[in-house]
Amino acid sequence: MDYTQKRVLILGGGASGLSVFNILRSLGCDAYLIADTRKANLTNDFIKSFDECIISPGISIYDPNILMCFQNNIPVISELEFGFRLNKSRLLAITGTNGKTTTVSLISHIFTQAGIKNEPLGNIGTPFSSKALEYGKDDILPLEVSSFQLEAVQNFRPFIAGILNITKDHLDRHLTMQNYIQCKTRIFQNQTNQDYLIANCDQSDILSYLKSLSKKLYISQKQKVNGAWCLNGKIYIDGKYLIDQKDLKLIGDHNVYNALMAALCAYLVNVDFKTIGRALTQFGGVKHRLQYVGNLGGITFINDSKATNTDSSLMAIKSMTAPTVLILGGSDKGISFLDYFKKIKDSYNHIIKYIVICGATKHKMLSDIKTVGLLEKTIPARDFHDAFFKSAQAAESIKPCNVLLSPACASFDEFINFEARGEKFIELTKTLGAK
Repeated sequence: MDYTQKRVLILGGGASGLSVFNILRSLGCDAYLIADTRKANLTNDFIKSFDECIISPGISIYDPNILMCFQNNIPVISELEFGFRLNKSRLLAITGTNGKTTTVSLISHIFTQAGIKNEPLGNIGTPFSSKALEYGKDDILPLEVSSFQLEAVQNFRPFIAGILNITKDHLDRHLTMQNYIQCKTRIFQNQTNQDYLIANCDQSDILSYLKSLSKKLYISQKQKVNGAWCLNGKIYIDGKYLIDQKDLKLIGDHNVYNALMAALCAYLVNVDFKTIGRALTQFGGVKHRLQYVGNLGGITFINDSKATNTDSSLMAIKSMTAPTVLILGGSDKGISFLDYFKKIKDSYNHIIKYIVICGATKHKMLSDIKTVGLLEKTIPARDFHDAFFKSAQAAESIKPCNVLLSPACASFDEFINFEARGEKFIELTKTLGAK
């Protein structure tokens, strides 16, 4: 689309909205940005004055202003779709409920080790559109894409699309699990038989949704597949041994899936085996994801603020090998915690010695904790600050042990994002003198 002399409405501020606004203005477009739609009272006449509407990830397609656009036949696209229109690179897009950021960061690390110019973009932090014009057809770009970004794509077509997993999340936004899955699978809707789709073969319940023209490959920790797998502690790509699982710096079985996805993606763009293997053994993870923060007198503080849903939190808990004080709570996504606490009681009761709860979900969690029968090890806190110090105090009685922040909730009740929550955890840990 030629944006010269066009009039475009941008809904939603933040990095994505500002990126779109600045690019459109540079292209000679009459761009109009509304950063906070909650304060907007748009009319039909106002909406009809625009040629197109571009939305930030935080704006739902069910937003009243978006519905008004649809009613007035104004095309609506996401910032991700806008970036795709501007860029001609080969795109390697990764989605999934959990593991996206770690996988995209690892892909970028492998590419860097191989001397491939690249930059991790998208939901990982830097909007795709902000860099779209800086890379050309000879470049390969790793993108982290979320269901929010995929909601309003039209022609978005990555050369490689990877789906790590799909589990219950964001139902406050997508309303039903079916809607959520449909958003995720939009990642491959425009692929052809020249493209690749990589899926997790071990999550059999989503395989029936993978109806695509693209070449299908898989990752697995249970069986040999057409793609990459890990069995008996050894990682293989395309039937060829790569490295031992124990040589990965990443912690936990969930990170093995992330490593398999990243390695297979790199293999498909012809990165040599030795470089892939070496890069996997060097990569230690990313901030706010099972991040070691410090140790004080036998208490190890671990920041997993990125665990914004129950599945991600359970993955972190599964990785613990010492007695653990677990910090939970945050903003409410409309999801029950009953199954989550049942799994903790049934499988990890010997590891989780105390559960400290705070945030907007505190009372909801407390109710489910009572139902499951974990009340005796639960400590309610006023807020995040109080939860941290109550956790440190509880840890004194069971050390050597861990204090694990793995909230199973989003952060928006007290913080602007999960990064800010993780930084506060780091700051409070340092105030204790942990090193």
